[in-house]
Amino acid sequence: MRAAADESVPGLIYVSCALCGRREAALVSVQSGWRMVRCLACGLAYVSPRPTKASLRLHYQTYRPPGTETIDDWERMMAPLFDDTVRRIARLVPPSSGGEKPRRLLDVGCAHGGFLDRMTERGWDVEGIDLSAGSVAAARARGLSVRESTLDEARFPNASFDVVTAFYVIEHVTDPAGFLREVRRVLSPRGLAVIRVPHTTPIVRLLGFLGIPNTLYDMPSHLFDFSPGVLGRMLEETGFEIVETTPQRPTVRPRLGDRWITYAGFAAAAAVHALSNGRRHFPGVSTTTFARAK
Repeated sequence: MRAAADESVPGLIYVSCALCGRREAALVSVQSGWRMVRCLACGLAYVSPRPTKASLRLHYQTYRPPGTETIDDWERMMAPLFDDTVRRIARLVPPSSGGEKPRRLLDVGCAHGGFLDRMTERGWDVEGIDLSAGSVAAARARGLSVRESTLDEARFPNASFDVVTAFYVIEHVTDPAGFLREVRRVLSPRGLAVIRVPHTTPIVRLLGFLGIPNTLYDMPSHLFDFSPGVLGRMLEETGFEIVETTPQRPTVRPRLGDRWITYAGFAAAAAVHALSNGRRHFPGVSTTTFARAK
């Protein structure tokens, strides 16, 4: 079923595909009144129509992923992923030595600063940005250098960082290709981008086939849904080469049922990743792509 043509809806914006620019799209799902469509040319899934930038910025002042109402909730959920990422960065980016300055890292969407804390403990010079004033205040209370800003607004100088991380961020931004170009600009030559995304569309399609209603897309907080292949293409077209795309360690969901589903999905994803030597990815599971700036 093709998506409807552009209409005039107050406070909403109809958009074309953020990857290939085409307007032809098929409806994937309607959840809580929001429409997720899939580009018929390149496969990118995106919300259209979507809220204005001003509305989204106001929304993110109070937005929290389900089950993460407190700082401790968020830290518990993200801890395995953060710890795994620390180890992978240590393998991919040589530590500074001798009289060299410490390696520099930017965490976009840093929340309360849990990942920045880990990298600080390992001798990195870190900075963070986030749109939530409350999260920024909590991170600053830990002694971290964090500002309330988007990546574009921060205006970091060229080649400012050796690593830029974005955990569950790019699906929230209105221009993901522009976001990645800005990540490329602020990275040093051969710098590393770490991009973590959910991939919800296969699960939504399965549940739709079974007639089970759901709100898994979390619209309009999530504006896009990336398959590993689509994200890889977007990274390559914005100046990166892919090092690895991996399921990593899963987040720890607060509800026991959700947790077991997550663990089962991770086990399947890890098996597919290992057996295919990293060339295939289990559908519906979050992945992290590590990419170097060309």
